[in-house]
Amino acid sequence: TPASCSMMVEWENKGGYIEVTDEKKRVSSLVALTTQPCPKCLAPIEKNGGCPHMHCPNCNYEYCWICLGKYPNCDCNKGASPGVKKPKKEKKSSAVLFKEFNRTCAFHAHARDVVIKVGTKLSQLMTNTVDDIEIISLLKEACSLLTECHLVLSHSCIVVFFLKTQTSYHSNENYENVVNLLEFSRNSLTETTNEVQTTFEKVFKDKSNNLSTTFTSVNSSSIDFNAFQNELRSIRTQLNHFIEASNELKPLINS
Repeated sequence: TPASCSMMVEWENKGGYIEVTDEKKRVSSLVALTTQPCPKCLAPIEKNGGCPHMHCPNCNYEYCWICLGKYPNCDCNKGASPGVKKPKKEKKSSAVLFKEFNRTCAFHAHARDVVIKVGTKLSQLMTNTVDDIEIISLLKEACSLLTECHLVLSHSCIVVFFLKTQTSYHSNENYENVVNLLEFSRNSLTETTNEVQTTFEKVFKDKSNNLSTTFTSVNSSSIDFNAFQNELRSIRTQLNHFIEASNELKPLINS
């Protein structure tokens, strides 16, 4: 994880989402953070999948869970290229930043839970069938990668929150550039992770297009095997780059 122990403790003290051993408490916290009103009709919607693409069953509005923008035209996961000057945005308060990062932190934790459940079911399939072993093995690999990505991204929300709320972020240009570079890398990994998760979940959609973790077989026709292999290679490369970038910033993170 890129977050330091002191950051994790302070995050928890602020009321931020964090993994706990009490399952009821953890689920209750996740439900609270993964339920919000549709931005168009305000009907309450709880996420039941990992990717941020949402479809309101009440008004059929499609939107992004993270930024609530119209899907797929939102740009919440697209950062400017490193070194490109962006217009100065109005400074967000620490409270607003905390709310945004806390919800995103919980989003990745919930997505990780979904992937783990699917992975458990895939393990059961592998012991009970001789069909589609190749695709099941690939999906198991995807489970492992997505689980790692969501864990890293969840904890990276904590890191970026604390780095962006330091006085140095707005008073030291070099510090600000370093933090923005880390956030750009995190946004790129987030975007790729969401794309892979969307492809991954297509295999497990039921007839009503809802994600199911009680499947008895895999819909291998819904996935391009070679293309998905390439997606997994890409996400592994991005994950490694992000971890390397985080490790280089450890003196800053631990200070």
